[in-house]
Amino acid sequence: PAARRITELVAANAGQRVIVFDPNVRLSLIEDLPNYRLRINRWLNYTNLLKLSDEDVEALLPGVSHTQAAETWLQAGPSAVVITCGAHGATLFRQGHAPIPVQPPKIKMVDTIGAGDTFTAGLSVALLQQGVTNSAELNQLSDPAWLEVLQFAAIAAARNCTREGANPPSLDEVKAALSDG
Repeated sequence: PAARRITELVAANAGQRVIVFDPNVRLSLIEDLPNYRLRINRWLNYTNLLKLSDEDVEALLPGVSHTQAAETWLQAGPSAVVITCGAHGATLFRQGHAPIPVQPPKIKMVDTIGAGDTFTAGLSVALLQQGVTNSAELNQLSDPAWLEVLQFAAIAAARNCTREGANPPSLDEVKAALSDG
């Protein structure tokens, strides 16, 4: 029932807000993977920004390159797809644009719990800082602005990994790291 209610909420806000979707695929919790893939495809109709980990990509489209996966998903609805690869960084894909990669800062790794969620939250915060509040503004974001958004998210996720548990950094911590860097 929760998935249905969330879908209704997202559908009601489509076109009015930026809809960010992180499927956070956990194969051990999915009883029917083919059905789950179909549900994700329906949710993509409402999605403006799709964020996935490299593990999510492999679970949803096994054996497909990140570029091919992003192209598939971009045709399904999202304006932008970000694929994260842990310490190897992340890449933004958009139709008609060159991919934009970002590397996280070097850190002393303590714990990766919450890194993906912190990256997604960082994307949302950085987009708001860029003045992006709806899907039209998302589509108008320049490459340099996207790079700033990705760098913010990468730093936030990296900072989360410097301590135990899901413990995201404060806005001030991320801003300080950006200015140091």
